[in-house]
This record gives sequence, structure tokens and C-alpha cells, in this order.
Amino acid sequence: MQCVAYVTSLYGIFLIVFGIFGYLKSASWHSLLSGIVIGLVINLFFPYLYRARPLAIRLMAIFLPLLEALFVYRAVKTQKFYPSGIIALVTTFTCAYFFIRLSRRWLAKRS
Repeated sequence: MQCVAYVTSLYGIFLIVFGIFGYLKSASWHSLLSGIVIGLVINLFFPYLYRARPLAIRLMAIFLPLLEALFVYRAVKTQKFYPSGIIALVTTFTCAYFFIRLSRRWLAKRS
């Protein structure tokens, strides 16, 4: 789960950076605050994911698909690939990586 912790931490940093880009591009305080808050929340999970704490894994298993749904909704609503579409794409890859690693860990425990 250490790799998953690093990938989700990088994803959190990515959200912070894109929140700052959103603010610089269109002076959107909403983009800035949501990017920073969501990115920090994800990075707060890092030590718990690194140690493979079950509660952190469950919360991220809920949180990542919710973010995916939010960013896909925004991309479809605005009909623009930048920035919502890019963030949705990165969220899809992060979510897929998280669940693939989680399923491998679960399967390894069962056998």
C-alpha cells in the first residue's frame, strides 16, 4: 500500500496545482479553495495509507469515486476538456490504480 500512498499523495498535489491554475486562469476563488482543500485532505491520508490503515483505505475507496463523479459531471456540464476533463482523466487513472492495488492485496490475503 506504500505505492498507493505515494500515488494518492501526488494526486493531491496535482489537485492543489490545478486549483492554483484555475485561479490564475479565470480568477476563480472556487477553483483555488476546492483544489487546495481537496488536495490537502487527500494528503492528510498519506501516513495512514502508507501504514495500510483499514479506515483510511475505506475512506479513500469512497472519496476517490465521488471525486471522479464530480469532475466528470463538471466536464460534461461545461463541455470543456480543460480543466475538468483533464482532472477527471487523472482521477480515473488514480482511482483505477487504487482499486487494482486494493484488489490484489485483498486477493493475496484470501489465498
